[in-house]
Amino acid sequence: MVVTPFLQYFDRFNIWFPIIFFSTIILAINTLGFSKKFIYIFRGIAIFAYLSSIISHLQMLNHIDTIEIFSDVLSALFMILSIVAIALRILSETEINGDVIKGAICIYLMIGILWGIFYKILVNINANSFELSIFIDASPQYQLFYFSFTTLTTLGYGDISPLNSVGMMLSNIEALLGQLFPAIFISKLVSLSLNK
Repeated sequence: MVVTPFLQYFDRFNIWFPIIFFSTIILAINTLGFSKKFIYIFRGIAIFAYLSSIISHLQMLNHIDTIEIFSDVLSALFMILSIVAIALRILSETEINGDVIKGAICIYLMIGILWGIFYKILVNINANSFELSIFIDASPQYQLFYFSFTTLTTLGYGDISPLNSVGMMLSNIEALLGQLFPAIFISKLVSLSLNK
């Protein structure tokens, strides 16, 4: 989140960022103790998502949206599996520890990234799905991730707006998740502390 706005000015790093991102999440998921079958499926999706993102990046000059949509769908699937894997691990814990807190923070941030990917898919399907700001010095992709996190936190500056019903629905669901997830997680922590 902190580095990505600067990467838009360095085209070479845009190719490396996905592999660093996918590798980091794969390494984290490997530590959760899931079956080898799940890990292999997870790695396979990550490899396909990475390769399709590279192909998409190389094809941007030709504006082939189908490849980019396919890449984003695989990335979204990867994020969904990551969120589910971490959530299952958190829910299986019987006591509060640093890993539970870190896992919940990761889930919250990954929800923001996932919704940024959803918004990007929507824009690739219908370019008029959002009113992006012409005054923001950022690519549309970065504006959509910015919109995702301002929606998740229900901060909402109002500089970017959904223009169709699908964008509005996705924004509403993300805002609800942004409010419900912390409340549910805090109640889980309280429940764990009372059961000690």
